[in-house]
Amino acid sequence: MNLIKCILTNSMWYKQTRHNSAPVGVLWHDTGAGNPNVKRYVQPMEGDENYAEMIRILGKNNNANDWNHAQVQKGVNAMIGKLADGSIGTVQTGDWKMAPWGCYYGANGSCNGYLKVAGQTVYQGKHWLQIEICDDGYKDKTYFEKVYKEACEFTAYICKMYN
Repeated sequence: MNLIKCILTNSMWYKQTRHNSAPVGVLWHDTGAGNPNVKRYVQPMEGDENYAEMIRILGKNNNANDWNHAQVQKGVNAMIGKLADGSIGTVQTGDWKMAPWGCYYGANGSCNGYLKVAGQTVYQGKHWLQIEICDDGYKDKTYFEKVYKEACEFTAYICKMYN
């Protein structure tokens, strides 16, 4: 597993989610966007202490459409995909104890730990950790096998950490 940390400190998710519950499971999801590059979603903020190093590792998103912006209303604990050098990596984007905003909630609850009760959003005190896999449009079997392996290793890492 190739674990890198680039916390999305400017995102609405990071700023508004302060739950300190251990995850009770790991939710895998894919972006569905046909873009295997982590840089599309994860960028450090200019001025961050390790900005230059993170750009070297992730690559630069010149479109500024990554998730590290205050107006972006989504966030997951990690992204798995292609790094700037073409290798596969897992990028931690928030604390493992933060409830994700990548999956939605409903009357029966959700993996994000929220429940809709009489029109109010209520946190239930437990959540699943969510990883987003940067898909390539399902075109390259070798890429799929690499991100699948990375996701399995990451899941085992989290399961060991939280028993």
